[in-house]
Amino acid sequence: MRTEYNPPINERDTKELLSIVENTDDWKEDALAQARKELVTRGYSIQNQENRAKSKKRYIRKTTSIKANATYSTKELLALYFFAPFILLLYLTLHSTPTGDTFLELKDNGYKKKWKQRLLITSLGNLTWFFILTLVLKYAY
Repeated sequence: MRTEYNPPINERDTKELLSIVENTDDWKEDALAQARKELVTRGYSIQNQENRAKSKKRYIRKTTSIKANATYSTKELLALYFFAPFILLLYLTLHSTPTGDTFLELKDNGYKKKWKQRLLITSLGNLTWFFILTLVLKYAY
């Protein structure tokens, strides 16, 4: 049984059809078959479609791996450590960080090592500043 889609598969542009074929997990088999058939009529062979899908999967796998293994440089870690309270203050007051992504954005975007590094180094930085300020205030008076 052929399912009707809105807009119909055969009326979609080639870019959308290629996206359907490359993202097989997001579509029903019927939609995939219609998209493949329409692409063939537009001059994209089944082999060409399969090659594009494989290439996209390799690209996604590679970028996922790169993101998961990305780390901060030593200079970046030192900056995060020393400026941790200021970064926290900016986030609490303005809801933005000078470092770009927030903790949750790092984790959601697949930067697992960077997320762990930032969590650890900013926690240590904030604790160090708290300890220093406590000592200064205790012995200053």
